[in-house]
Amino acid sequence: MVSLFGSSHPGPVLAVTAAATLYATALHRGARGDAIVAAAVLGGQLAIGWHNDFLDAERDEIARRADKPVAKGRIKSAHVGIAALVACIATIPLSLLSGWKAGVIHLIAVASALNYNAVLKRTVISFVPFAVSFGLLPCFCQPRATRRTTSTVVGTGRRERARRRRAFAERASRS
Repeated sequence: MVSLFGSSHPGPVLAVTAAATLYATALHRGARGDAIVAAAVLGGQLAIGWHNDFLDAERDEIARRADKPVAKGRIKSAHVGIAALVACIATIPLSLLSGWKAGVIHLIAVASALNYNAVLKRTVISFVPFAVSFGLLPCFCQPRATRRTTSTVVGTGRRERARRRRAFAERASRS
């Protein structure tokens, strides 16, 4: 179990989870909202860390990375891969507990980070998943603002629809 935790990249996992939880707390989401953010972000971060170690297992073994439990033979890469999959699956309902829009935003952030691990890590655009994922994190932590922002951007919000109807009526009355 200690080796599995070590494969998760515990420093970043705990730092990002703590930062997101503190941000949610500062937004006065309440104990339930704070716990939902903490659980969803923790699940996503564990998935990202384990996914990274699973994909890099062979390279880490060749490089004899002493800081990697898989490379040292303390845990099988298959077990780390299974843990990543389980964490990914668990992150879905945990994220959606904040509402479907905020949940989808968080899942996009997690998917972006997983894409970094799988594809973009060694490219010139490797910074993009970081910008996307960390840029979306405040939107997930603040679901009310997310709903307003998303509704306005997509044009589905009540206020936005009313504004468009008024604008259409004004144009029609001028004709």
